[in-house]
Amino acid sequence: MDYHDFDLTAYQFVDESSWWTRFTHNLAGRFNTLTGIVPVVSPVRNPRRFNLTDPPITRLGQAIGFNTPADYAALTHHRKRVYYRVYIALGLYTLLLLPLIPLLIWVLQSILLGYTNLTQQLALPPSMNFTLAYLFIPTTLLLLSAIVSTALKVASVLSDRYYADSICVATAIFLVIQLTRDDVLSNPGRKRDLLDRMHYLANCTLLLTSSFGVKDPAAEAWLKEHFGQIEQYIRERQRWVVSPIDLTLKDLRRDFHKLAKMYIDSSYGSFEWPTDAPTTPPAIVSTSLLRRAWLALPRILGLLLPLVLLGFLIWNPAALQVIGVDVNIVALLFFVWLLITLDTILKLGIVDRVVSLAKDVSSLK
Repeated sequence: MDYHDFDLTAYQFVDESSWWTRFTHNLAGRFNTLTGIVPVVSPVRNPRRFNLTDPPITRLGQAIGFNTPADYAALTHHRKRVYYRVYIALGLYTLLLLPLIPLLIWVLQSILLGYTNLTQQLALPPSMNFTLAYLFIPTTLLLLSAIVSTALKVASVLSDRYYADSICVATAIFLVIQLTRDDVLSNPGRKRDLLDRMHYLANCTLLLTSSFGVKDPAAEAWLKEHFGQIEQYIRERQRWVVSPIDLTLKDLRRDFHKLAKMYIDSSYGSFEWPTDAPTTPPAIVSTSLLRRAWLALPRILGLLLPLVLLGFLIWNPAALQVIGVDVNIVALLFFVWLLITLDTILKLGIVDRVVSLAKDVSSLK
């Protein structure tokens, strides 16, 4: 179906809607549990019906050509799963965040006590005390941001594994709709949004292997390789978006419409790496679970042993008195290393963002 035949007259793009629709869309985009399934369009007649938790993927799918009875049944099924997924992710986020709040309070108390002891020991002038007091505010905000981001990422990862097939359907439909805009490859903001959704679709495609719970090692290895090829297929089109040529938009519209149909039908086996592609699919080497565990053991021990040691020192402050170290400092180190451990194991990207921010600030000098 040609994109000129799409019937999207009942909808308008979010960035062309009311300020409230744009605000809620941007706010939802900040939360990882909603990224990728936030609608790109809202109803023209009643923009207030814009629903972040229940995107109308059934009607939108029909509007872009997926209007057979089988398509309607599949889209309705996936719409319900996308709806459930949002609330399950938010529920997991709440459960993860609640025990972290007392930990944050404890750490902030430790920082405050450590600051008080430092100022008393060094006998700093009032101006310096005032400056250090102001450093407590950004430290608090940074820790709070790290905790919220960690909880959101973990909740998103846990929920995405089960609902990956439905997330792929919704994201692919929104990508097809975004590609109907003639300036999507020339407008910087729209290009970034397109790349973000393509990245999310590629990640969720890799999760399809674990979402179906296949236990047979040989079947699992084949599925990983197959879905890895689909993921690389999407990544290659990301490169097209970054450096387009005259026919890029036409090719993207064709390819993602086919991908959307594949996700809707769950006909993943129909995907074949194009014979005329400039690159070949990567060979994915499968290793046994025991082999992967053995290779990961040094890394895991390197992350967990400092936590065990710091935890022992916190619960045994008498050992700290011998070497003259404040327990509040050790508590702060424990919390920071815990965040680094979670960031490394779950690949949350918190440390990378902090380092990138520091580099940006340094470059401004």
